[in-house]
Amino acid sequence: MKILLSLIALYSTLSLCKYYDTLPKGVHMAIYRNIKTSEISSTYDNKNQNSPLSFTIEADTKFLTELDSGDILGNLKEISAEAYDILNLGTYHMDIKANVNADVLGMAYGITDKLTLYAGIPIYKAEVKVNYKRLKSNNYAEVQNILLADKNNPQAQALGATVGELADFDISSIQSIFQDELGYEPLGSWSGSGLGDIETGFILQLFNEKKWGSAFSAGAVLPTGYVDDPDIIQDFGFGDGQYDVFAEFGFGYSISPEIQIDNFARITYQFASEKELRVPYSQQASTISDRKAVFREKLGTKIDYTALAEWKINDWFEFSPSYLINYQSKATYDSPFTQANSFLAHNSDSVSHSIRLSSTLTTITPFLKKKFLAPMQFKFHYQKLIDGRNIPDSDRVEFEFRMMF
Repeated sequence: MKILLSLIALYSTLSLCKYYDTLPKGVHMAIYRNIKTSEISSTYDNKNQNSPLSFTIEADTKFLTELDSGDILGNLKEISAEAYDILNLGTYHMDIKANVNADVLGMAYGITDKLTLYAGIPIYKAEVKVNYKRLKSNNYAEVQNILLADKNNPQAQALGATVGELADFDISSIQSIFQDELGYEPLGSWSGSGLGDIETGFILQLFNEKKWGSAFSAGAVLPTGYVDDPDIIQDFGFGDGQYDVFAEFGFGYSISPEIQIDNFARITYQFASEKELRVPYSQQASTISDRKAVFREKLGTKIDYTALAEWKINDWFEFSPSYLINYQSKATYDSPFTQANSFLAHNSDSVSHSIRLSSTLTTITPFLKKKFLAPMQFKFHYQKLIDGRNIPDSDRVEFEFRMMF
C-alpha cells in the first residue's frame, strides 16, 4: 500500500535563524523530532479529487472467472446465460485507516564556520486498520428460481438444486481466496515499527551579507528502511528501497531585523533497484495478482520547494508560516512483463501543496546575552495538505528539540 511519507527533511531545520546560517566551527547540534500524522483514510487521486482509502469486492461472475473458481460457472453459462449473468455471491467493502508516528534523531557538526555536516535517523511506528462491511448478500435464491423454472431441462433442475446448497460467500471466503488462491498473508489490521531511510549530507554557506545570504547543500538517502512486502496488501514501507542523492540551493533576505524571507529548492535523484513485486493484470488492481516477479524499479525524480517568512517576536519567540510544493515524476519499470510494467508505472507521479505554521521558543539569543544557561530551541509545527495528486491525504503535527554544545 502506497502511504510512504517524507518525514525527515532535516535540511530545512538546521539553521539557527536564517536559512543560510550554519553552525560555528567545532559546535555540535543534537536534534530530536517527533512527528504524528492525522488519521490517513483517503488519498488525492490522479484527478486531484479526494477519494477514500478503500476498495470494494464484487463477487460476480467476472470476479469468479478471474479466480478460476471451478466447473460450476462453466456449467451455469452453458445451461442458462440469464442465470450466469446475474449470479452474485455478495459485495464487500473494505475501509483502510492508517496512523504514522516517527521519531527522528539527528546530529550536526560545524566543520568550519561555513560548512556543517549532519545525519538524521528516523524510527517509525505505524498502524493500519482494515474494517469490513457487507453491502449486498448473495442472490442464490434468484439464480435457483431461474434454473428450476426450466422444467424441461434436467440439467437446469439438477444445477438449481446444487446452487441452493452453495455455502455463503463471507469474510472467511475472502480470506481463503487471498491466502489460498492468490498467496497473500491474511487480510486485516497491521502494525509495524522500525528504522526508516537514513539521510546524511552537508550545508555550505555561500554568502552571508548584511541583509541577505545563500547556501548550498547536498547528500544522500540510504535504503535502511522496511520496504513494502508484496505478500501483505495492507502494509506500507518505511523506506523505498534504493539509494537517493540530492542537491539543494536556497537564499534569504532580511526585510527588517524582525522579519526574514527564505526560499529553497531541492532536487532528489533516485537510483534504480531490483524489487520483487506482484505482476498486475490491470491498472485498477496493480497490487492484486497471483504472480510475483523481479522488476527493475526506477522511482521518479523529486523536486521540493519551500517559501517561508520568519517573524522574530522578541529574543525568545519566533513565528514562521511557509508554503511547500512537493513533486515526484513518473516511475519506470523493466521486466519481461511489458504490460505489467505499464500498469505499475500508471499514476506513479505525484504532487502536493501544503501550508506549514511553526512557532519557536529559543534560548540562543538569551544565551549569547548571558541570560540563559544553554543554547536550545523548542519548535512546534503544524502542516496541512491543501491539494495534491496521487498522494495520501494527511496533516501532521511535529515537536522538535535542538541543543547546541
